[in-house]
Amino acid sequence: MATWEKLMNIDRKWVYLGFVIVTALPLLFPFQLPMSMNPMTKVIYDEIEGLKPGEVVLFAMEYSASMYAELHPPMEAVYRHVMKRPGVKAVFFSTTTDSPLFAEQLIKDWTPKDKAYGEAVINLGFRAGGEAAITAVAEDVWKTFPTDYRGNKIDAMPMMSGIKSIKNIRLVIQNTGGSLGPLGWIRQVFIPSGVKIVSILGQDMAVSAYPYVNAGQIVGLVPGLRGSAEYEKLHGYTAKGAAGMGVQTLAMAYFMVFIILPNIGYLVLKGQKTGK
Repeated sequence: MATWEKLMNIDRKWVYLGFVIVTALPLLFPFQLPMSMNPMTKVIYDEIEGLKPGEVVLFAMEYSASMYAELHPPMEAVYRHVMKRPGVKAVFFSTTTDSPLFAEQLIKDWTPKDKAYGEAVINLGFRAGGEAAITAVAEDVWKTFPTDYRGNKIDAMPMMSGIKSIKNIRLVIQNTGGSLGPLGWIRQVFIPSGVKIVSILGQDMAVSAYPYVNAGQIVGLVPGLRGSAEYEKLHGYTAKGAAGMGVQTLAMAYFMVFIILPNIGYLVLKGQKTGK
């Protein structure tokens, strides 16, 4: 009886300390959890594996700081993969004011030394207007962005000489935390030009995009941290996606224990009192 009473009356500071320890471990020592592989994640991986030298990938950055923790890890995983493809180039374009900074972070952290800025990767920066901005970039990149995010003139960037419109893009990788999802890209890019689209969405938004996958309007989608962890597993390394899934899983397990044990204790103590 004394044991159950102690469990039901643990000082909450120890509960909080335990939570900090449990959630810190996956961040300090990331590990891959056993998980099934979403077929759409594998489709995206194979699509990027098929990129050929000289082809260009457009990264559409459409998430704000509030969605960074869920949407930046999968973008990082996909960008790392694209940059490992020989001769493949990347263009970043943002429709939210926060995103150019996230693009700069990706370029700084994960661009190989043999792929110089302006020759294999460029950050165009922010353009207001949502779907209207998508249309503008699709029709005329140079007119929409006379200079890049760093203030360089577009006509001075070697890689941009062959990138005038969406017709020069092989694949769009769209990452959004907003309600529009991939719909703007489907209407303004896929339907008129047929350029393939990959969508990276929060897990709560992913279900709403499945009809677009089934209709063949987007190649596939990466659902938040779970998708990031799957992509890292396919690529053979452990990073932010696996760490984030580890935090979520251990945190839920930790609180489940503290929900179940007190209830067991309550029932045991109640039964003992009734027995008296």
